[in-house]
Amino acid sequence: MSGFIYLCSPYSSPFPAVREARYLAARKAAAKLNAEGRPCFSPIAHSHPMLEDEPGLGVAFEAWRVLDEAMIAACSEVVVLKLPGWDESEGITSELRMAYEIDVPVWFMEPVS
Repeated sequence: MSGFIYLCSPYSSPFPAVREARYLAARKAAAKLNAEGRPCFSPIAHSHPMLEDEPGLGVAFEAWRVLDEAMIAACSEVVVLKLPGWDESEGITSELRMAYEIDVPVWFMEPVS
């Protein structure tokens, strides 16, 4: 295993302000984990800025599934950032399903204040 964390967090919303808030929360959590010496990949923190350059990439999980699955397969653990809506997120449900199928440990993290 590679020793890095895959950080799941909700993102999709019809409201740009909600997506922006979720991005900022994911970025803060990823920064905290990295500062603690726990290398972390956050698909939201890493991909959200690309949407400003290329909005056609899409915000739905399906648009990013291939990248996300490759990263989950390469990680040593999955962390779910418990932002509002995490438990209803189609993307997180799919990410967790994959993690469980390939026996990647999963744990949950409260948002960073």
